[in-house]
Amino acid sequence: MNLTVVLRNRSATAFYVTGNINFVPASGWGTYELQYRRLGEKEFTSVPQAYRDETFVKLSQAETIARNNLFRLEAGAFIGRSMNDRWKDFFVVPPMGRLELRLKYLLSGDSINGYPLLTGTFISNILEIEIISR
Repeated sequence: MNLTVVLRNRSATAFYVTGNINFVPASGWGTYELQYRRLGEKEFTSVPQAYRDETFVKLSQAETIARNNLFRLEAGAFIGRSMNDRWKDFFVVPPMGRLELRLKYLLSGDSINGYPLLTGTFISNILEIEIISR
């Protein structure tokens, strides 16, 4: 599966996001979830994730940014990643057939350790795919 993920800042304000565009493990600094559903179904299912053990301690801004791979996303800028992964590596038993995929970015709260972060839930466009073999 070849997939390119781009998070673009279309606002006038800069904010921090996690630079780890990765579906596993999830992070307390912002989570990217790969979601899927069978064609015609209403609800999306998130690909199972493991969570990193993150203990939040008070650090300087420079230490927080470096230790957690935070990226200051300026107005009009973007961060992205291209991935080439095997579909079956995301699941114990991968779903087959015609599916719809989307990416969800999620972070609750307006700051962590006092630093402005992109918060809320943001959903990508939907991509239709067909998985024909495991």
